[in-house]
Amino acid sequence: MSDDSEPEPDVALVAVADWSREHPRTAFLVVEVAESSQAKDRLKAVLYAAAGVVEYWNVDVHADTVEVHRDPKATGYQRTERARRGAVLQLEAFTDLQIRIDDILPPRV
Repeated sequence: MSDDSEPEPDVALVAVADWSREHPRTAFLVVEVAESSQAKDRLKAVLYAAAGVVEYWNVDVHADTVEVHRDPKATGYQRTERARRGAVLQLEAFTDLQIRIDDILPPRV
C-alpha cells in the first residue's frame, strides 16, 4: 500500500519473510474485526483491493456475520458475500484451508 494510506488490519496473512524493516505490501488475507467501526472498515475494502490483497474479511461481531470480499481490482472487490454462523469459509489462496465462522465470532452468551 502507499505510504500515505496504511491501514493496520487486525489480522493479515502474508508471505513468509523478514518483516522487521518494513510492512508487507500485500497479503493473501486481511481481516478487520468491527464492533463500532463497521462503516470505516468497509471503506478500507477499496484500499485493500487496490493493493492486491487477495481476500478481505470484515467481521461484524454485532450481526454475527463475516463479509467476504474477493477478486480484487483497482476500483474494489468484484465479489462480496456475507457468511453467517454455521458457515465454513475456504480461502482463495489456500483452498485446503477452511475456517468455521463460529470459530471467528465471539461465543454467544
